[in-house]
Amino acid sequence: MRLDCIGRGGSARVYRIMTEDFRILALKRIFLQDSDEVSIQGFKGEIDHLKKLTNVDRVVKFFDWEFNISSNHLNVVCIPVTIPC
Repeated sequence: MRLDCIGRGGSARVYRIMTEDFRILALKRIFLQDSDEVSIQGFKGEIDHLKKLTNVDRVVKFFDWEFNISSNHLNVVCIPVTIPC
């Protein structure tokens, strides 16, 4: 279930979502309709970087991703991180 929009940029929006078992995750929905192949490869590279940064405390934890062909979106799901003040 999508709870609210927590960020947006030129080609993406980030939503706070809740899973069926009540976990809070972050969904980054990247709109690909105006993206060229170089940009798409850059988005896929971001996924690779997130996978490599799994053990860094200050970086969101990569959870899963999907390419939705019908809506032309790349969805990246991460576990949000709380940074102490």
